[in-house]
Amino acid sequence: MTTGRVLRLSLLGMAVCVLAFLVFAGPIILGQPEPFDQWKRPYSVADVDIYLAWLDADPTRWSAMRAYRAIDMVFPAVVFVFVVSAARLTWTAGRVRQIVLACAVAYLLADYFENITLSGILNENGAAFSATHVTRAAMLTMIKWASLVIAAIPLIFRGGPLAMRYLRARFA
Repeated sequence: MTTGRVLRLSLLGMAVCVLAFLVFAGPIILGQPEPFDQWKRPYSVADVDIYLAWLDADPTRWSAMRAYRAIDMVFPAVVFVFVVSAARLTWTAGRVRQIVLACAVAYLLADYFENITLSGILNENGAAFSATHVTRAAMLTMIKWASLVIAAIPLIFRGGPLAMRYLRARFA
């Protein structure tokens, strides 16, 4: 399978995941407060307590959260494949490609470790969680977003113009 085909399939996979998030986990995605792994700032134990109280206020939110967590186990892999494919199409070699690929790996690992940590915090049994768990999850969330932004910047500035030239040539 060519890299271009993998890129298109991963883009389709991301679209399917986003649609699944909206359909199956709509109350979580569109609700207030938003899920921790979407936050762009660190969060605290007080934030977790507020979020758990919000989830407990409506039992349907817990089922939506289960759907959200399940879809969120697939989404990071699809984003990873997209970034790697885009980097392979944009650069044949070089330091920038290595940085983008390293950031993609960092994103994938941070997102999965964040999901594992948040699963421990967001269990329905009401088991106690520690401030260490919250700090770890917040740190992983920040690493995830920073890695994704660092990978996206060169892809946008280099890959964007290449994609536009490709589309112009293809549809001209």
